[in-house]
Parts: sequence; structure tokens; C-alpha cells
Amino acid sequence: MGTKPMEHVLSGFEIKYCSLEEILDSVLIPHFCNPFDSEGKDPSPHYLEGFWFPDESMKRVYIFVKTSSNANRQIFTKIHELFHFCQSLDIAFVKLLEKIITESTLPSDLVRRLIERSANKATAMYLIPEEHLRKKYKETRDARDLAKFYGVSQKTLEIRLEECGIMNSPHNPLDTL
Repeated sequence: MGTKPMEHVLSGFEIKYCSLEEILDSVLIPHFCNPFDSEGKDPSPHYLEGFWFPDESMKRVYIFVKTSSNANRQIFTKIHELFHFCQSLDIAFVKLLEKIITESTLPSDLVRRLIERSANKATAMYLIPEEHLRKKYKETRDARDLAKFYGVSQKTLEIRLEECGIMNSPHNPLDTL
């Protein structure tokens, strides 16, 4: 994807948002969408926050989002899934991923976690741009207010503050956002 804005990458695609709850017990949920529990095992699909799926033409993309989650979580999930779709359009990324999957000795669940973390980080960077965050932090210095302003969880905001070197956080920066 490089440095192009996500909106530029997505031009020409129709994005449809759908409720995940409507299909939770359906066979429509792709096998690779199963989330992990804290022990790395696949729990019930009811823990799933979202996934994306293209139509056959690859011109319409369906983003399934858990509509019972809070509004901030839904926004984060929508952007996260859009980043996954953008990753699928990046030929270099796809080739590198295929190479890792076929040639490395890394367990497949670890590869999946790395892909999820890369989408989480890209989503946080998109929702909370560093330059803007630096300016807003100087104005307020209140993580709770900033989290509300950006429409993200306080944990996400604190991790982003730490990543940008603005504030030390008790959270591990590799934690899932």
C-alpha cells in the first residue's frame, strides 16, 4: 500500500457494511476468520468482531461488523477490516505473506496474529495520526479526553501515545489494540 491514503486505494470499490450477528451461526463465516482466545485456541465465532469478504468481481467488498459492540469498537473494526482488504491488494505484501506461510517454520496461528497486529497498528495510525495527536496532547494532556475525541478506547490511545514517544504507558506495545 505504501504511503497512498487508504481512500485512494479503495477508489473504484463498493464497500457494503453488514451486521455480523445476522450470520453468526451461518456457514458464511470463512474458516480463517476465527478469532483466538487468550490461550491461542479458536473460540466460538460469537467472539468475532468482524471480517471482510469480496464478491466474485472483487469490485464489491462486504465488511461484516458486530453491531452489538460499542460504536467506537465498530469504527475500529471497520477500518481494521478495510486495511485487511487493502493488504490483499498489495501484491508485494501478498507475496511476502505467501513466502512466510510456505517457507517459514512459524506456526500458522503466529502468522495470523502478526497479520492482525499489523492491521491493528495501521488502524490506530489511521484513526490517530501522530502529528495531530502530538498537537492535541499538548492542548489537553488527558488520555481519557483524547480517547473520546478520537473515538477509540483508552487502551488504544495509551498504546498510540507510547508508540509516538509522547507518554510512557503500562501497556505492552505489542498487545492487541
